[in-house]
Amino acid sequence: MILNHPHRNSSNLLSFPIYSGHFFIKFKVISSLSMPHKAEKPKGNPEHSIPFDLGQVEGVPLAGTLYCPFSNGINPNYETAREHIKTWVLEKNLLKADSKEYQKFIKADFARLCAFTYRSETADQLKLVSEFVAWLFCHDDFRDDPNSPLCNDPEKIKAMNDVLKLVLKYGITPSVDTQVIKEFPLIAALCKSMLEILNQLILISKNNDISDFIESLDQYFQANIWEAENRKSGTVPTVLDYENWRYFTSAVIPTYEIGFILRDISISKEDRKSPGFLTAIKKSCNSICFTNDIFSLKKEKKDGVHENIVVVYENQDQLTLPSALVKAIVTQDNEVWQFQQHCLHFKEKYPNAIELIESWIRGNLDWSLGTVRYK
Repeated sequence: MILNHPHRNSSNLLSFPIYSGHFFIKFKVISSLSMPHKAEKPKGNPEHSIPFDLGQVEGVPLAGTLYCPFSNGINPNYETAREHIKTWVLEKNLLKADSKEYQKFIKADFARLCAFTYRSETADQLKLVSEFVAWLFCHDDFRDDPNSPLCNDPEKIKAMNDVLKLVLKYGITPSVDTQVIKEFPLIAALCKSMLEILNQLILISKNNDISDFIESLDQYFQANIWEAENRKSGTVPTVLDYENWRYFTSAVIPTYEIGFILRDISISKEDRKSPGFLTAIKKSCNSICFTNDIFSLKKEKKDGVHENIVVVYENQDQLTLPSALVKAIVTQDNEVWQFQQHCLHFKEKYPNAIELIESWIRGNLDWSLGTVRYK
């Protein structure tokens, strides 16, 4: 089933022709997110419509296009970062060379994701952000893989978070005699490698202030518990609950913050708290999250994951899977467009910051199209 959707009309109520077999089905879908009314919406420039194909999901072939008006590109230091990160995860004891997890890690190619998103960073800077992104994915897989002993245990995840927060707030690694580390030795490796990343960022930061980065990670850890509680109870979150928490579970904000540190971008506290900036950041995060959800749909359906915008729409609105996917596409497209509107003022004031965010939106999409992580 090919999901064809022209780029936007002016109403919150949208119609889409869906081709199925030998006929078209016309139905309506309502976006759950508010949409601006005054500015002109994207015109459907073919260069801005990026096609994707999910293959068979629960026996239904699914494909479509996503709106992304930002240019693509890749850091010329990609190969250096890729070779570095392959050995870094082994040296830090985050993965074992003879494990299936390591082979999956290599094939996923997280250095490529970083090269797509941090395009102007030096080789050393790209290696550092690749370490951090690799750390995030290792941490994610450890706590939420269906085969992980932590997957459905929010109390154990909280215990892990507590020792990680010691690293964030006080710069100390917990004792190996700590109960959760005795039970899960990998946590000690996560703590030690995170401390090394933090120390490098402190040295790079001109005023030695990485508090915004640390705060964003703390929010990510809190959101991990929410996900585990849902998994334990088998709860499919509501759209509102999902939108409120997905913003933090994605760990997108920390990836922005580490980029701001590397580029020596200082965003004033006044701007950080302004409604326009907060909205722009949230819209950009949402677009990245929803893109991730769309590409990981097949894998997460197989694993029984409920924290996915397509699954949330399917459950709350009682939609078929193709209809839920269309609604997710509409939502993602509108989030990108709203980000463009809300960041106009800040693009003049903080061009390097907005460029990084635009690169993340496009780079995440390009990486998702090529990675085998969601296959």
